[in-house]
Amino acid sequence: MLYICALKHNYVANKRMMVSRDALEKVVKEDMAGIWNVLTSEEKRVVIDNFTIHNYKRNQIIYAEKETPEYLWCLLKGKVKKYKEGIGGRQQIIRLIRPIQYFGHRAYFANEPYVSGAIAMEPSVVGTIPMRIVEELIDGNRQLAWFFIHELSHNLGRSDTKIVNLTQKHIRGRLAEALVVLIDNYGFEEDGETLNIYMSREDLANLSNMTTSNAIRTLSSFVNEHVIVVDGRRIKVLNEPKSANSVRLMFTAKQLREENIAEYLLYMWQLEDIFRACRFDIETVRQRIVDNYPTDEDTKAAMLQWYGDLMDMMRIEGVKEKGHIQINKNVVIQLTDLHQMLLKSVKYPEYASEFYKTLPIIVELRSKSGDEKSGEIETCFNALYGMMMMHLQGRQLSESTQVAMAQISKFVSLLATYFHKDKIKPLFDKEDYQ
Repeated sequence: MLYICALKHNYVANKRMMVSRDALEKVVKEDMAGIWNVLTSEEKRVVIDNFTIHNYKRNQIIYAEKETPEYLWCLLKGKVKKYKEGIGGRQQIIRLIRPIQYFGHRAYFANEPYVSGAIAMEPSVVGTIPMRIVEELIDGNRQLAWFFIHELSHNLGRSDTKIVNLTQKHIRGRLAEALVVLIDNYGFEEDGETLNIYMSREDLANLSNMTTSNAIRTLSSFVNEHVIVVDGRRIKVLNEPKSANSVRLMFTAKQLREENIAEYLLYMWQLEDIFRACRFDIETVRQRIVDNYPTDEDTKAAMLQWYGDLMDMMRIEGVKEKGHIQINKNVVIQLTDLHQMLLKSVKYPEYASEFYKTLPIIVELRSKSGDEKSGEIETCFNALYGMMMMHLQGRQLSESTQVAMAQISKFVSLLATYFHKDKIKPLFDKEDYQ
C-alpha cells in the first residue's frame, strides 16, 4: 500500500509547468548546455518538443525503487537526494543532486528498474526528456554518447570514493566527509560560513552511514570543539584560526586538491610512503610526525585520526608494500581522462604542443624503468615524485635530468591548471569534438 501511495504521489501530485517554447529553449540552452552544445539544429528541435518542466514539493518522491525508468531528469532549481532503502526501512543517501546535474538515466541504459529512489529535499524544479528520445539522439550523435559516458564515469568514480569513506573511516571522519560533500554540492550562504542546506539529523546520519544518535553525538562533539555552530538545522563552519582542528583538518587536503591537483597527488603519495617507513605503527607516526607539528593538541589528535584512517585504507586495499590507494588512483584516472579530451580538442593547441614536447621524455623514462604499463600521466607523476624524493635526500640531478624534469613540470602544471578550470566551468562543447 505504501508503494502504491508513493507512485500516486509521484505521478499525480507533481505539477507540470506550462512554459512557452521560447522560454523552454532558453532553459535548455542555458541550464543544460552540456547536452545542448553537442546537438545539431534538428536534434535541438526534438529536445525542445519533448522537454517538460515539473515542480516538486519538499519531501515529494520524484521516482521510487523498482519503477521502470522513462526519463532523463535534470535538476534546474532546488535540491534532490537519491536514496536506497536498507534493512528495517532505513534510508541510505547515496548521492546528492545539485543544479545542474542529470540523474535517473543509468537504470535505463542498464535495462533494469530503478535500484534507488529520488526525493526533493526542498521545493525543486526538474526538467525531463523521455529516454526513448535520448536513445534515438545517441544513435545518431557520437558526441552525445561520449557526454553520457563521461557523466556516468565520473559518477562511478565518486561512488568508489564514497564506498571507501563510508566503510573505512571512523564515525568522526564519516561525518566530517558528509560536511565536505554538502559544501561541495551546495556551498555556503552569503556569510561564507553557514551551509546552504538545512538537513535533518536523520538525513545527516543517512548520508554518513551511522545511526541518528551517533550523528547527534558527533555533531555535539564538533560544537564543543568550536569547529561548528549548530542552530536547529543550520550548520556554520567556523573560520577563526582557533578552530583549525578536526573538521578543518579534514578540509586541508581537499583544499589543496581544489587549488592544485598535482601538488595534492604528490602529497598523498608522500603520506603513503611515510606510513610505510613507520611500518604502519600509529605510535611511530605520532612520535615522528604529529608530535613535531607546530599546532594545538586538538589538531594533533585530528591529524593522528586522519592518518590512521589512511593507513587502514592501505591495509584493506593491499598496498602496504607498494602501490596507491583507490582514492589516489582515481585522481590519476581523472587527470588521464582530461588529458585525452584536451588532446582531441582543437580548442587547446598549446596543451597538445606541451605534451608532444614531453612525450619523448616519457618514452625514455618508460624504457629505462621497464614499466610499459603506466600511462603517460602516471609516468610523469612517477618522475616528479622521484625528483622530489631525491631533493629530500640531498641528491643532485644531472643537467640533462633537470632539463627533462623542468619540461615534465611545465606540462603537468598546465594539465593541473586545466583540471582546475574544468571544475569551475566545463571546458568542452561541440567544437572540441570537430
